[in-house]
Amino acid sequence: MKLSKSEFGKMLEKKVNETHDLVILSRWAFEIFMDHQRDSEADEDMQELLLELSSMEDGEEFEFSIEELVSLSKKLQNS
Repeated sequence: MKLSKSEFGKMLEKKVNETHDLVILSRWAFEIFMDHQRDSEADEDMQELLLELSSMEDGEEFEFSIEELVSLSKKLQNS
């Protein structure tokens, strides 16, 4: 099933409210990417975003701040 940007925005908002641990958030994003990578209708932008989020644990240069993640979740929900 295709994961919409709006749906993922809601999921991201909920996850950020549960934890501010970027490693947990990164691994969570990777799990979602893996669950949806074979979707025949997968949105390339969505897959790219999930990979970008999953790279947060690779180093500070890849990290999003909590404020950026909250902003991103709201932007996605309004798309």
